[in-house]
Amino acid sequence: MRKSTVFYYFVISIILASCAVNPKLPAATENIVMVTSPASFSKPLISGWVLGNTPLISMGDSILAILGIQLSGKETKVFYSLTGSDLSQFIKDNTIAIVDNDGTVYELVQVVPIGNIEKHKLGIMIFKPRSTGVAELYLTIASTKEQIYTQKILVANFDGPVSDDRLDLTYSVRRENGVELSGDRVEMYLWLPPAENSRDTLSTQTITNSSSSITPTPVQASGKPWVETKNGDVVQNEFSFEVENYTTKKTNYLSIQLMSGGDIITSQNGSVEVPEPIIVEIIKTSPTPYP
Repeated sequence: MRKSTVFYYFVISIILASCAVNPKLPAATENIVMVTSPASFSKPLISGWVLGNTPLISMGDSILAILGIQLSGKETKVFYSLTGSDLSQFIKDNTIAIVDNDGTVYELVQVVPIGNIEKHKLGIMIFKPRSTGVAELYLTIASTKEQIYTQKILVANFDGPVSDDRLDLTYSVRRENGVELSGDRVEMYLWLPPAENSRDTLSTQTITNSSSSITPTPVQASGKPWVETKNGDVVQNEFSFEVENYTTKKTNYLSIQLMSGGDIITSQNGSVEVPEPIIVEIIKTSPTPYP
């Protein structure tokens, strides 16, 4: 009896020791995204923000593809690809805004055209920041020519208690596997392509404003700007875009750096630019009285 008791405790001790050495890992999740805070570049947190299932909005001959988002307490960025229309004309012909599930409207502040890859016009729409307690964000596009012609899609929703959402963090979310559009696959990455990662740092250049045109996340930005910055701004994020032609199998990349001062630096085929943002005039409207 005594020997069996000793053997029993011996077995239990072995089991406990093995558990201590090999703790159970959490279940894998596809919702791990880059989450940055002002105190550091990135933190591997689980984000409740996910992109909506519908990636495309059609307005006449134009198609807008939503490739990713970045949410912070300062602003909301929507990364897109536009085909079939000139960007300036598209903004002129349409009123673009984000509306949350409570009906609050967040105006479009500016649009940054970051470059073209064949027929795809890539860029970033920057909206006013969301409010606390928001669960859903919708992108609405209304034609200024035909007021009844309006499109609305779910851009992102918080998949969890809204009390877990934090405005002091920056959530970056990409659409995995990209979007199929006009015979191409267009995809955004939260890291730089191999060509950018392996190259030597570009020689420092003077900033000139211009109106022209692997590793899983999270990933830390390099911190080295591709051009000389105005006020010693640092790199906050480094993203890239890939366009693959299904017919020719040719792949093209465009990379960007988001700077702490708000500038965006682009790199494409060895050419580095700081695109000039398009400031959107916000039309003031009188609130509609309740019936």
